[in-house]
Amino acid sequence: MTVKEAIDGRISRRSFIKNRPLEEEHIKKLSDVIQYYNDISGLHMQLLTGEPAAFSTKRRTLFFFSNVTSYMCLAGQPEDEEKAGYYGEKIVLICRSLGIDTCWVGGTYDRVRCPCSLEQGEMLYGVIALGYAENTMTRKERFIRTFTKLLNQLSAKLKNSEHEIYKAGQDAPLWFMSGVDAAERAPSAFDKKPVLFVWDGDDASAFIPDRETSTVLDLGIAKLHFELGAGGGTWEYGSGGHFLPISAPQISGLQAQ
Repeated sequence: MTVKEAIDGRISRRSFIKNRPLEEEHIKKLSDVIQYYNDISGLHMQLLTGEPAAFSTKRRTLFFFSNVTSYMCLAGQPEDEEKAGYYGEKIVLICRSLGIDTCWVGGTYDRVRCPCSLEQGEMLYGVIALGYAENTMTRKERFIRTFTKLLNQLSAKLKNSEHEIYKAGQDAPLWFMSGVDAAERAPSAFDKKPVLFVWDGDDASAFIPDRETSTVLDLGIAKLHFELGAGGGTWEYGSGGHFLPISAPQISGLQAQ
C-alpha cells in the first residue's frame, strides 16, 4: 500500500466487530513499531490489548465507542505532545496498511480507568482506538461525520469567515500544494482542520492560528501528512515551524521503520 492509498483510505471508526481481538501477528508488528518510535522520539507510547477499561464507562454520549478492547496510549513529557501527534499518526497509517481500523480519541474515554503506565513528569495526551470494523460505516458513524461537517460550516458562517488550510501565492511549488492536499485528509479534533500552512515565496511553515480550539496533537498529525504529501522532508517543532523538503519526488510505500 502506498502512502497516498493509506491517507486516502483512512477514516475514523468508532464501532468495532464484537469478540474479534487484534490478531497476534498485528500485535507483534505494532509492538515492534511502537518500541522503535519510542526509541527515536523519547515518547512513552503503549499498546494495550484485551483491556476495555478505558471504554467501558456507562456514560453514553453521541461520540461513544463500541467494542473497543485494544488501544494505544500516547504518553510522554508535556513538551512532547506534538511528537505524539506526529508519531502516533505514523502508526495510524501503518495500521491502515495492515487492515487495522483506528480512531484518535481525545476526551470520550475514561482517563481515570485507563491502565496507562506513566513515569514521573509524564502525561497522557490521548489514546488511539484499534480494532477491526465492518466494511461499511454504521448509521451512528455516518451521522457523526455529517454532524461535525455541518457544525464546522456553521461555526465559520457565524464568524463570518471562510476556513483556510493554506495561504500561498501562485509561485507555490508543486510539492507544497501536494503537501497541503495530504494535510487536508489529516484527522483532527471534531475535524476542524486547525493547522494553517503558509508559503511565503521562500519556504513553508505551519501555524495554529486559534490555540483555544485546537491541540498540539493536531499540529503534529497535520505536519506528518504534509511531509508525506510533499515527498518527505524535515519539520521544525512548534507553531510557526519551518519545513525543509527533500529532493525525492515521491514515497513509494509505508514502512514500519
